[in-house]
Amino acid sequence: MTWSTNMRGVIVAVGSLLGGLGCDASGSIPEEILSERGGFANPAQRLASDSEGDYCAAEILRWQHDASTETLVLADARVLLGCCGRRGARVERVDSLIELTEVDAPETSGRCEGTCAYDVAIKVPAVPAGPVVLRVLRDVTDAQGGPELVWQGTLHLGQGSGAITVQDEPADAACRERSTQSLDGTWITQASTLTP
Repeated sequence: MTWSTNMRGVIVAVGSLLGGLGCDASGSIPEEILSERGGFANPAQRLASDSEGDYCAAEILRWQHDASTETLVLADARVLLGCCGRRGARVERVDSLIELTEVDAPETSGRCEGTCAYDVAIKVPAVPAGPVVLRVLRDVTDAQGGPELVWQGTLHLGQGSGAITVQDEPADAACRERSTQSLDGTWITQASTLTP
């Protein structure tokens, strides 16, 4: 798992996930991208068109599947997490069950006030066509009770793509604000768009 330790950090994670979790038998590794605060500037990174509706209106999970490469791309847009802290994502797959866990952990100094919007995109290799069960969990590490299930359902990959409303409660208008404060000494990598 890779962490964003700054207010704006965009992470491209191409590495092993906790000892190989989420990898298929051939050793393919999922690729993850986490946005800066305010979401991806390029809507294509969250699998949205340039004419997408109000970003702050709902949390939308979009997906695309390429049957020829057996690649599934998941993009969860407008995920509300703590404005300060470490954020990450991991995916685990067992047969036709895929579990995406979005992690929100405090800094060692604690949390700041408020929540901000982020986008998470992940490419999952070696997913053959057919129905898969997707579970989306949110792990706020300092909250009691462990990861919370925020959505579960079946994706019919033969359709090629789709969109699911995960949370339809609107966020306030500040959800699109980006911050360039407190970037001294941080590591920021601009991420490319994940395509299947």
